[in-house]
Amino acid sequence: MRQIVIYLKRVILLLFGGIIGGYILLSLAYLIPNSWISKNAMASSDTINSEGAYPSLTFNAVETQKDNFTDAVMLNITVYNSGHSPFLRSLDNKLIKYDRNYLNVTSRYLQEDESYTTEDYTRYWHGYVILLKPLLIFFNITEIRTIICLTCLMIIAIVIKKMIESDLKQYIAAYIILLVAICAPAIFNSMQFFTSFFTMNLGIWALLRLYSNRKDKIIYLFLIIGIIINYFDFLTYPLVTLGIPLVFYLLLLLRDNIPRLIIAKNLLLSCVSWGIGYAGMWIGKWAIASVVLRRNVFSEAIRSIIFRTGTEIESRFEYYLDALYKNLSCYDDVIQLIIVILSIWALVKIIKNYKNMHSSWNILLFIIPIMAMPFVWYFALVQHSTLHYWFTYRTFAISIMGWLVMCTYFISYKEPLKRKRGRKHEKK
Repeated sequence: MRQIVIYLKRVILLLFGGIIGGYILLSLAYLIPNSWISKNAMASSDTINSEGAYPSLTFNAVETQKDNFTDAVMLNITVYNSGHSPFLRSLDNKLIKYDRNYLNVTSRYLQEDESYTTEDYTRYWHGYVILLKPLLIFFNITEIRTIICLTCLMIIAIVIKKMIESDLKQYIAAYIILLVAICAPAIFNSMQFFTSFFTMNLGIWALLRLYSNRKDKIIYLFLIIGIIINYFDFLTYPLVTLGIPLVFYLLLLLRDNIPRLIIAKNLLLSCVSWGIGYAGMWIGKWAIASVVLRRNVFSEAIRSIIFRTGTEIESRFEYYLDALYKNLSCYDDVIQLIIVILSIWALVKIIKNYKNMHSSWNILLFIIPIMAMPFVWYFALVQHSTLHYWFTYRTFAISIMGWLVMCTYFISYKEPLKRKRGRKHEKK
């Protein structure tokens, strides 16, 4: 009971700190005047407009598309100045509208074209503004993309290094295949996609680091991950920030032969903590915005939730199957072939060693529920997952990583040391 009380106190403290800290940081960012960023913001808007809304990196394949449309929206919200104080603007996020072309809105606005209207976008935190606005003082979007690319490559290298140090080097191939499957190059060129990718990898690194000396803090790490991704993300594929670190956590627990009941408890608490952080930040934004702006932001958010979840759709199950098909179809044939080859290889190893693999079956008890997470997510957000399948498909990375890890686990299985010694003794 005492541990539960301590857990709840820390959760409330961290969540409250995230809400208040996030509000203060956004208010500080909006103190930066547009005169400091107008040159680079206009250049960025022109670049996006010239590229188009959804340019593909290769052969018009949807899975390689960049989301310039949302990047333009991010620029749009970053530069808009309603004339109110930064403490109000940081909560009352407005989207500038001229016509159906959102791509050049920022440029037109900064050129003082006053024929615009605005649309409320208050339901999101828009935490990216605390990074984007300072960056625009010095860089345009082309240079910001270079920074994003270098940052992604750096965090990938750090994760791989930490995997080697944590005795998980046999899973590096699975991790690299995962990066290929989610089309990392498109992520490197998109502000919209960067937040989930970076938070996921930051979470993996922090988890591997904490596990070696601060295991008791891991449940709070998942809480912080939930807070961070809600603050920065635009509802892209945020579930990977829970699912992929959870796969790594399971590998560490299995490596150390932790009892099943403790594994189940740790994984469940991690999911609950992430959920509290993620949902708590939503509620925190709506609550603080409702109080400060003196309007019911909750009703605006609920209308969006009803729309995104497809609650009003009649043939919901058929719509759900369509969402699954569209998201799965984004994965390249090469990735599917690699998965098939690894599966066959793992099956051969299982058939060969099944009599001595009793303890190895533990992975199935826990990896399958983790792999099922995207299916639940797509069902909950069926409208969003169908409409934006060309980037929500990355949520399936959890299932892919789980399957690759499971196959690698069986392929790299080694017979227990005691049995090997016994056989050597028999030969003598």
